[in-house]
Amino acid sequence: MLVARLEPFNYTKMSQFDKHIIIEYWRAYDGLARALAEPSTFREWFVGTATNPELIRRARQWLVERNYLIPPKGIEDRAQESGDRWRKTVKAR
Repeated sequence: MLVARLEPFNYTKMSQFDKHIIIEYWRAYDGLARALAEPSTFREWFVGTATNPELIRRARQWLVERNYLIPPKGIEDRAQESGDRWRKTVKAR
C-alpha cells in the first residue's frame, strides 16, 4: 500500500528506489519524524524501533518478482548486471 501512495520518484538504480522506500516506510510507520525531532534518541530508535532496511528491501524485491511492482524499463536489467559483476569479482578472489 505504501508503494502505491508514493510520490513519483525518478531513479536509475534499484538501490536508489530502496533507499526512498526505506525512508518513506520509516516516516509512515516507524515514527521517523519523532526520532529526528529528538536527535539524542535517534540511535535508540534506529536500533530498537526502526524496521530493518533489509526487510524492506526484500519486500520490494518480492513485489518486483511477482509483478506487483514493475520498475522502469532497464532498471531491473542494470541491477541484475551489477549483481552478476559483483558475484564474479567475489568468485575471482
